[in-house]
Amino acid sequence: MAVPSPRSLVALRGPTVQSEYENTGEWLRQISEYLQTMHLESAVPLPKYTVATLPPASEFEGAVVYASDETGGAVPAFSDGTNWRRVTDRAVVS
Repeated sequence: MAVPSPRSLVALRGPTVQSEYENTGEWLRQISEYLQTMHLESAVPLPKYTVATLPPASEFEGAVVYASDETGGAVPAFSDGTNWRRVTDRAVVS
């Protein structure tokens, strides 16, 4: 599958994700693939999840998300293939 342009990926945030993709996991996979191939020159919005709605970490190793209700406040988190971890201190998201 070809990697979409950044503009089309950003446009797929929110309710559009459900209509364009089977689930937000597909969007997360595509944005992660795209980010690995580009040089960032501007801010990139992260997919937003609550802790309870985070997708399985095992399916998204290397992906980055925004955990909006993490203990201690909202924080970006990454998947190590087993757990979602806060980027601030590598603690498991809870």
